[in-house]
Amino acid sequence: MHELGIAYEILTSARQAIAGREALRVTRLKVRIGRFQNVDRDSLDFAFRALARDETGFENAVLDMEDVEPAFACPDCGARGTLEKIALSCPACGGGNLHVEGADDLVLQSIEAEEGGRE
Repeated sequence: MHELGIAYEILTSARQAIAGREALRVTRLKVRIGRFQNVDRDSLDFAFRALARDETGFENAVLDMEDVEPAFACPDCGARGTLEKIALSCPACGGGNLHVEGADDLVLQSIEAEEGGRE
């Protein structure tokens, strides 16, 4: 279950981002997840809650997950669009010079916190 590792990395990144602000209580973390990451959202949420409940300042934090649709651009024919499945060539012209973005994103986008949550 790679979701446990992902949840751990999300918490680690958030801890680093709020380092030095000991009085913060994190209420919400927003992450962007590319469709081709093959993340089971329920498993990630479960793993995150299990880890966060023992993490000072994160005990009641909520994990918001935003799906990212993979986008492609083909410099050969100029086609642009989203991908339904992994592709190595342009769906329009078959060219192999395909640029794909967002397919495997895993980004901690924002952290919401309140003052006074840590002891």
